[in-house]
Amino acid sequence: MAATQVFEQSIKINASATIVERCITDLTLMHRWLNPALRCYPVGDWNTEIGGKSRFAIAIPIIQPSLNSTVVEREPGLVVWEFTGFFKDAIAGNVNLKKKVLA
Repeated sequence: MAATQVFEQSIKINASATIVERCITDLTLMHRWLNPALRCYPVGDWNTEIGGKSRFAIAIPIIQPSLNSTVVEREPGLVVWEFTGFFKDAIAGNVNLKKKVLA
């Protein structure tokens, strides 16, 4: 069985939790601060509660990799997405990426 690798990244936003909440729960606003090469597509309805699923697509010509994400931790001002997908196929073993957004 292959070992699992976990990479974590946090983003600290210098704004109130209310503003951060609005920017990450409103998909249109979220796309305004995401890297322009990255798009997020909800799987079903857009949901940032635990268990919410989405797919992040990276605009790289020809291969266009994507990452499937699930919200694994949630509290006011904090969303933790766990990503799987492209990296699991590109690197031997299992790779989980966790992205934290906090106010």
